[in-house]
Amino acid sequence: MVELLNYPKRAPQPSAMTVKEQLYNLIDQLPPDQLPRALELIQQLNVSSGNRKERFTVALQDSLKENAELYTRLADA
Repeated sequence: MVELLNYPKRAPQPSAMTVKEQLYNLIDQLPPDQLPRALELIQQLNVSSGNRKERFTVALQDSLKENAELYTRLADA
């Protein structure tokens, strides 16, 4: 019984951080001279996402125009 009382206790596990919290922590650790580069990289990711959505929307609209007759026949079937 004494052995159980002397057993080392586990350190409490930190709560799981969200990805956004992890990013904030990493940004806080960056040296000030690297912050402009970090900002540039994050902005590029944001722009890439917007461009992808825009390209998808344009492609979908083009497909609807080019295949309008086919889509009409399928809808009527």
